[in-house]
Amino acid sequence: MPAGDGRISLVSREDAGRCLAILATSAPTGLHHDITGPAALSMDAVADVVTRTSPEPVRYVDVEPRTHVAELANSGADAWWTQAFSTMFASVREQRWDTVSDEVRRITGTAPLSLADVLDSSARV
Repeated sequence: MPAGDGRISLVSREDAGRCLAILATSAPTGLHHDITGPAALSMDAVADVVTRTSPEPVRYVDVEPRTHVAELANSGADAWWTQAFSTMFASVREQRWDTVSDEVRRITGTAPLSLADVLDSSARV
């Protein structure tokens, strides 16, 4: 992936959904809510967590953005997806997704799930 040394605060669908449900059924707060996971992980750290829950080892390999776009195009990916992925990874490279907030805990009363929590629960299903 072309994420460089970017970090990303991955939030679970469960946490995002719980926050959205509470915010949608509560009085308006008039605030901006950054709903994030509990930590901003590098791609190497993401690979380490995935490796702990996967039968095969996973490692992160940084790819030049142009190479990634070419690989997506050559794979037959729709141009829209190529654009979406390339701009998303450019944002990760620029550290735009590295914010960590306490909003999940503040809104729901419970700590956000970590990537390991999500993968561990998925492995049990």
